[in-house]
Amino acid sequence: MHIQNPNAQETVAFAVAGLTERLAAFEQDLNAWQTLADNAARRVQTAEALRSEAEQTRKDSPSPS
Repeated sequence: MHIQNPNAQETVAFAVAGLTERLAAFEQDLNAWQTLADNAARRVQTAEALRSEAEQTRKDSPSPS
């Protein structure tokens, strides 16, 4: 792309630089949210495993008389 008007060229360059910074910030935020989502999914799996283990332990334990 070639812009003849120096003012327009500077304006476009400034806008592109701003958008590039915003994109980088967005990608960082997206990565942070993905990390949080992954951690939450692992915690849900752990909770399900612990619940299952507790249920099995209850089944395996002798009933109080």
